[in-house]
Amino acid sequence: MKKIFAFLFLATLVLAGCKAVKDSNSLTFNPELKTSLENAHFKFEAKEIQPLTTTALTAVTNSGLIPPGSSPSRIVINGGSNFLIVKNDTLTVDLPYYGERQFGGAYNAETAGIKVEKALSTINLEYVPKKNTFVFSFKANGVDGEGFDFRGTVFTNGNANLQVYSSYRNTIAYSGKIDTLDE
Repeated sequence: MKKIFAFLFLATLVLAGCKAVKDSNSLTFNPELKTSLENAHFKFEAKEIQPLTTTALTAVTNSGLIPPGSSPSRIVINGGSNFLIVKNDTLTVDLPYYGERQFGGAYNAETAGIKVEKALSTINLEYVPKKNTFVFSFKANGVDGEGFDFRGTVFTNGNANLQVYSSYRNTIAYSGKIDTLDE
């Protein structure tokens, strides 16, 4: 008899736990954010950086040159220049960069991060129903001629991930929030 009660109690706990799981497809995008993405009129603000972890970056981290609470694979950023704006077919990017430069060019205080100020000719936007996300991508050249490929993923709650592939530097990723822009 005790075994039956123990089995029923355990089965009840399992079923109650299963009920708490929420279907991710039931989440929907904020209509303003969805429209903003579809019209290519949005702002991404980075909160964390995930650089490609190399021996050199680990040495810099160990020397104490990155913000407190950070590690070589995750750097927390607060304040400063950390945004990507797409507005009226214009792209403005000012993101910090932690990593290694692989090809040519000198480090310059003006272009140490990822800086782009250009007209944006095309932006690819795709809705992925299976994951309930939007994915955007585009290419642009930086202020010093460096080529960048940007690829972002936007989730229903406004969180976003952005990967930046460079012609001169190691790949870097950013996590943050995406929001609509005021007119």
